[in-house]
Amino acid sequence: MKRHLRTAPFAVFLAILIAAAALESDQAEEEPEDSWKENFIVPHVYLEKTTGIDGDGSGKPRVSLCCRVGTFLKGDDCVEATMNGTEAVRLPAIYETDLMPTNVTASDEYFDFVTWNPCAGAKRYSLNPHAYQDDEWYLLSNGSVLRPLTEVSEDRLLDYHQYCLARVRSYEYPEYLVFYCEDEYTIEDENNGGVIYSYGMLASVPFLVATYVVYWLLPDLRNLHGLTLRGYVGCLALAYSMLGVLQLTPQEQIPNGICITFAFIIHFSFLASFFWLNVMCFDIWWTFG
Repeated sequence: MKRHLRTAPFAVFLAILIAAAALESDQAEEEPEDSWKENFIVPHVYLEKTTGIDGDGSGKPRVSLCCRVGTFLKGDDCVEATMNGTEAVRLPAIYETDLMPTNVTASDEYFDFVTWNPCAGAKRYSLNPHAYQDDEWYLLSNGSVLRPLTEVSEDRLLDYHQYCLARVRSYEYPEYLVFYCEDEYTIEDENNGGVIYSYGMLASVPFLVATYVVYWLLPDLRNLHGLTLRGYVGCLALAYSMLGVLQLTPQEQIPNGICITFAFIIHFSFLASFFWLNVMCFDIWWTFG
């Protein structure tokens, strides 16, 4: 009799656990699939638990994220993602230093995730192995990013304070990309050279357009020489304006399709300008030669 009295509370407790489990399963079936971020733990998907930049003293390797999961990187800002068409995207697989796959998942069980912009005040560039073969990268088990095909040895291994992972809505690839920081010398050189060169090209466009308009409006200049000069300055004006705008626009804000289209137009415009320049030189030589 005493034995039955001891087993009765255990049976009641077991019945309560079974009923609670059944209730939770029914609620999970009624919830929509869009609530995956709140109810499901997907392997390689980082949940909304971040640590500070200095870490929590756990000794786990740090991995940098540009934005929280469920948001997209747009310029220097993080924008919220609408649930329509948004799916759970896994963080990259983890490799050893010899590029052998590991059984470690990119989760807060093995890593400390830091959500921040390690390139604050500087420019960051994306690595897109789909578009460029030498942009291939691997996330290592120590939290670093390895770029085995890069020609610059200093940029072959990126620590957590030199990169961050993010998704970009304008790219056709849904997975995470690496955004890395250029060193101070490269950024200064680019600011003093590349940016000034881009603004110089844009500043020359109005003068090229003015030359085209003058040679087009004046009847005395509507000859073979005027035609070749209009073709030359027109092609240069088109190429300089598009190239200058592309160089001054952040790469992550330009979709790949638009970038390829602009590149084709710029390349064709420069080729056409050299053609019109040769025709103009031949006309001058034929006239005065």
